[in-house]
Amino acid sequence: MMALLVSGCDYWYGEKRLDFKTVHMGFNGPDIGRDSYYQMETIATYTDAASTQNSWLKTALSAEALKKIIDETDFNQQFLLIYMGTPISILNTLEIASIGYQPAESVNERIGLDVFTYRNIPSETASANEVETYPFTIARVRKPKEPNAGFYSGGSYFEQNRPSKLNNPQNGIARTFEEVKNDGAKLKTIEILYLGLEQCLTLRKQAPKFCSELEIKHMQKNIYLAIAHYDESTPTLENILKENLKMQQDLGKEIPEILDEKYQKEFALKIQQAIALRAEILKKVVENKRKITNENP
Repeated sequence: MMALLVSGCDYWYGEKRLDFKTVHMGFNGPDIGRDSYYQMETIATYTDAASTQNSWLKTALSAEALKKIIDETDFNQQFLLIYMGTPISILNTLEIASIGYQPAESVNERIGLDVFTYRNIPSETASANEVETYPFTIARVRKPKEPNAGFYSGGSYFEQNRPSKLNNPQNGIARTFEEVKNDGAKLKTIEILYLGLEQCLTLRKQAPKFCSELEIKHMQKNIYLAIAHYDESTPTLENILKENLKMQQDLGKEIPEILDEKYQKEFALKIQQAIALRAEILKKVVENKRKITNENP
């Protein structure tokens, strides 16, 4: 297979490169932006036809386009890689330039893929009314030759902006929670969404350009969606903090100076604040359920 490699992509030194061919570029992928409602991997891989067919791709591509991609993929020797870029207002294309990996050192070791991409952004202003796009790119990739080079979805990535001419700027509509929930989408804790918005608003007072109105509305929308789809199984910030504290305590047994009394008190305060915030959020969840019940008796 001929590799689609773009010059200037020697970002990872000493890695092995995988041959690939870009087979689709879209602008209506899942919403995986900063403080996003969807916590999906930026890099996803599909190694068989069934998982590809049942993924969120069936909601973003036409049935004919998806079938063509699947039919032309030899899953014995190839896999499909989907790279999902962060939402951006004006974009021509999201272009995968290089896919690499570090060779596995043992039979049981799985490797992550390293993906280098270019975001081709018009240097001219396209419109005063900028609309978000949700870019993703699908590549057909030849599997590593090493017999022990098992890999997992995800890995590291590097996005680089590259100016381009104003050539048919795109926009798109993000895949909804219902469309991606069975394909690796995980709801972030609502507390983290709240804290992210609070931090954004605080920093904006100091630097007005830090968060745009579009970003703020985007974060608020994610909070509303998170409340609407609240699930009891979603991890709470309190649990996350307690797990972190336990890890610090275990490490503190080996290195006592990293976990002093002051640090533990500060951690305890954070946990109490997380409990209070969770109680506030649960009230909003109950109010939302009551509202939905009244609207749909």
